[in-house]
Amino acid sequence: MRNFSRITLIFFVAVSGEALAQRGIISHNPTTNESPLRGIQGFFDTEMTSPDKFAFDFPSFQLEYGINERWSVGLNGLASLGTINFKNTPTIGIKARHSIYSDQAWRVTLSGYFFQLPITPEQVALTEGISGVSRLTMTNLNVSKAYETNELGLSSTYSLLMSSLKANDRPFSSKSTFHSITSAFWWRWNANRDLGTELLGLLIPATKVTQDTVQIESKQTEFSIFNSATMRALVNWRPSERWLWCAGALMLPELPSKVLPYLGFTLQFPSYEQNTAEEQIQ
Repeated sequence: MRNFSRITLIFFVAVSGEALAQRGIISHNPTTNESPLRGIQGFFDTEMTSPDKFAFDFPSFQLEYGINERWSVGLNGLASLGTINFKNTPTIGIKARHSIYSDQAWRVTLSGYFFQLPITPEQVALTEGISGVSRLTMTNLNVSKAYETNELGLSSTYSLLMSSLKANDRPFSSKSTFHSITSAFWWRWNANRDLGTELLGLLIPATKVTQDTVQIESKQTEFSIFNSATMRALVNWRPSERWLWCAGALMLPELPSKVLPYLGFTLQFPSYEQNTAEEQIQ
């Protein structure tokens, strides 16, 4: 019942925002943000994929398509920028993002993610003959405030992971549910429109786990959606409108080394340069 209430609230916010925008109460003016991330979205930002453009991100294996200035959809393989940790093998999921509000300074986006993850004995510490499935749903609300060369942002995500296991040759069943509410804060500084830095912190203020298990015969498997505390520091470089490169480090307390190097890129196609050239030819 509580989950239904949350879904109803999210739907009401999205529909109300659309209706108010049509009445001119909510503004939606495309921002002229000159950051290296322009037109390319990640998990922790308020960017929208450029209309009629595709963007592929590595190492998240995320493919986005910008429907228009307010909507984008995509396929999401590995979770964005390594801050989501699965104990089993991730599979491709679906996502959508809606720009609720946008002006020259403030931006608000609402995103939804859905993953379905098969569970096999080879992927987790389970005995032979036991398999199952996990379904992960995430609702993400991001808010940012842009200044002349800086940007401050807040991200809040509600995650629901439901897992079920069963055995084919003996009486066994196991169901678990993991709720998580996470918060992230970011600060970005842009030297110019093609070069910038960012610092992000991720915390888990509230979690809840429930289980319904019958005749346990396998080892318990702990599912962790987010690391308890994560810091990320990156340098973003946009050598052209087609390419975005990111390099830096993830600070994960759970790792023995505490710091994990990061290198990623995003390829956008077709590029703005191609479109401009085609327009000039015409």
